[in-house]
Amino acid sequence: MNREEVLSTLQRIAEELLDIDPSKISETTSLGEDLEVDSLDVIDVAMALEKEFRIQFEEEELRSITTAGDVVDLILNKLTQKSGAEA
Repeated sequence: MNREEVLSTLQRIAEELLDIDPSKISETTSLGEDLEVDSLDVIDVAMALEKEFRIQFEEEELRSITTAGDVVDLILNKLTQKSGAEA
C-alpha cells in the first residue's frame, strides 16, 4: 500500500463520516484548522481506519495528529509493523 492509496482511503472515509469534500484533503491539510475536525470526529475516523486497515491506534498517537499527512504516516508505519510481525 502506498501513500496515495492511504490518502484516498482517508478522503473516502472523511467524506462518508464527516461529509467533507475529498478534494479539500491533501497531506498538508490541517484537520483542526482547515477541516474543523474535533476530537470526537478524529475518534470516529480513527475507528473506521482501524477497521479498514486492520490496525490499532494508541490514544497517544491520535493526540499527536495534526494533518492528513500525519494520519497517512501513522497508518503506513502501522502497516509496516504489522507486515514485519507477520513475516
